[in-house]
Amino acid sequence: MEADCDRCLAVASLPLEKSFDLFYRPPPAIVDDEVKIDEGEAEIGFYEGLGLELADVIKEQILLAIPMQRVCRGDCKGMCPVCGGNRNEVVCECRERPADDRWKALKDLAG
Repeated sequence: MEADCDRCLAVASLPLEKSFDLFYRPPPAIVDDEVKIDEGEAEIGFYEGLGLELADVIKEQILLAIPMQRVCRGDCKGMCPVCGGNRNEVVCECRERPADDRWKALKDLAG
């Protein structure tokens, strides 16, 4: 799968290698409003009718397999906060601007 790198916005190739099992069965005949299920039954889905709609389930499994932080490589340097250049491609001579003094009192409280 390809996505934008979270650090530099370049294309990041992400391998998706995850297996999963789906178990479905018809819903139980409900006599009371509440039905007690075993721990193993928590992994089972129930279906009604003649078919299953799997698009949402597969989308969920793909989203769970994608890493939380998508990076193009482990040592990605990201983007320059001043000029916006990709630090992996160009050496940036920019200097970060000093913090706004109006926020100094809050910064001192934090730490």
